Amino acid sequence: MAKQIESIEIFPGENGGHRVVHNFKREASKKEGAMAGDVYMERPKPAEHFFGKSGDGKVLPHVARC
Repeated sequence: MAKQIESIEIFPGENGGHRVVHNFKREASKKEGAMAGDVYMERPKPAEHFFGKSGDGKVLPHVARC
């Protein structure tokens, strides 16, 4: 199953650009090892995208595609 976006955060970058963070919904996963078979909810790592100062016009189209 593809990751589903739960939220998107936009932060000002240190270089005058922007940092866009995609946070994903939790997904059911199975444990391996001694506790094999148990199902738990796991949140995938956030995806970060960096846009430099010259890339300001690319931030909103990127968010719109999500």
